Amino acid sequence: MESKPVLWMVGSEIVPEREQEFNEWYDRVHVPMVLECPGVMRASRYQIVEPVPGLTKYLAIYELANEATIRAVNESPQLLAAREDRIKRFGETDLSIKWRVYYKQITP
Repeated sequence: MESKPVLWMVGSEIVPEREQEFNEWYDRVHVPMVLECPGVMRASRYQIVEPVPGLTKYLAIYELANEATIRAVNESPQLLAAREDRIKRFGETDLSIKWRVYYKQITP
């Protein structure tokens, strides 16, 4: 398997009354937890500039070392702990993960 990076992108929504708490937690707690997963090289977050129907307000992009690390990351105890912490803090209704997708690099 080639060793080209993979982008793991996650779209999420949070209820307005918990938005500040969500952003502080995501930056200070969640991203550092995910960066501990083997194969996760970088993380960045974005907020949509102009709302578009069907698109999420928040986007997180994680760069993985390569395709082979996708499974390792998803099965890692670090990611399991990060997901459990998310559910414990925000439940299943206040914070919703709308989609997750992986893109492999085809051109450097």
